[in-house]
Amino acid sequence: MLQRQVAHPLPNGADMAGPYAYPHPMVAAAATLALFHRGRILLGKRCDTTSAYPGFWSLPGGFVEADLEEVEAAAVREIREELSISLDRRRLKLFHVSSRPGTDPRCHVVNVCYRAELTRAQARSVRAGDDLVALQFLTAAEALRLPLAFRHSDILAHAVRAKLREDTLRFAVLGLAAALAGTALLLYLLWG
Repeated sequence: MLQRQVAHPLPNGADMAGPYAYPHPMVAAAATLALFHRGRILLGKRCDTTSAYPGFWSLPGGFVEADLEEVEAAAVREIREELSISLDRRRLKLFHVSSRPGTDPRCHVVNVCYRAELTRAQARSVRAGDDLVALQFLTAAEALRLPLAFRHSDILAHAVRAKLREDTLRFAVLGLAAALAGTALLLYLLWG
């Protein structure tokens, strides 16, 4: 069994230095983004020289810079690097975490998946950068017909379901509010 020495500072002077019985696999955290505009999702085509899935389409995203940033900060940075736009991290909505082995040929990746709705100005301003050579807004059905990298078809399906749940809830709340307003108006007209 692999023995590791772990020395992390703990509160109150506690010491945890000593053998660590569990092997540490190489696991990387990545932020994966489902960016919507008017019911379409943004995909990027990976350049032919990238180390994984050259020429495939993917959702924007990338690795977290270990010990330097939080996953949300990595998501915002990747949007800036790959799409040439800015997005406030408060607009990111967590919808899925995926840790399926074999997703990335380079290492075991834990994908923290966020979605956001782009404004019209942002959608018009996106430009392919970093390891992407093209960008395209597609319907989910169109996107699922493309060769997608990193099992992004699974993540895309989760993103669409999350968006549909949110949209359904929003319309239900709006419908309830309209019904209550209508009832209030009717009661006012009947009884003043």
